[in-house]
Amino acid sequence: SKDPPAKALTSCNTLIAKGDHWDLTSTDGEGFCAGLGEIGQALTDFSAIICLGYGGAAKALIEKAQSTVPTTPIYVLKRSPENNRTNNGVTFLPFEPEAFEALLKGFPKALVIQCTSAPLRGDNLERFSLAGLKGGFVDLVYGTPSALLKQAESLHIPCQDGIPMLIYQALLAQKLWWGQAASFSDMKAVIMRQR
Repeated sequence: SKDPPAKALTSCNTLIAKGDHWDLTSTDGEGFCAGLGEIGQALTDFSAIICLGYGGAAKALIEKAQSTVPTTPIYVLKRSPENNRTNNGVTFLPFEPEAFEALLKGFPKALVIQCTSAPLRGDNLERFSLAGLKGGFVDLVYGTPSALLKQAESLHIPCQDGIPMLIYQALLAQKLWWGQAASFSDMKAVIMRQR
């Protein structure tokens, strides 16, 4: 596009043909929020948001949370050396079970979002515990979720894997491309048949 973007994107997952150029957008944040609705939750239900990992999806979800619930504290546990600092309203902490447990003690009604690809690389994150969590849990990985998803289920914490977000992201992209989209139930049925 010849015009500068209205705001810089932290991640992009959708390209839209616009004549002689492409527009970029991300359906991550809206797709995630719509997915939360599948377990009867919304961002406004939580006292804090805790992200395990800081990839593109996490950045888009944080951006959506900051615009939707601007006073809700956001914490990110990540492996890089920039730990223990706050930047743009997000507090970064070490990717360690002790830091995670301290956050859950302070924010038992938090939403925990597992944003890493660790389960896909053989690390199921079983060293982390959701004990004391009364909020919600979403594992963005689907097919090979972390051990945390099974923990959340056994603790009766509202939880889900990444399938609802994946479906809603696709539906939002379809609407941008074609002005209409398939239904959530039809898309979910197709995915479940593939499992």
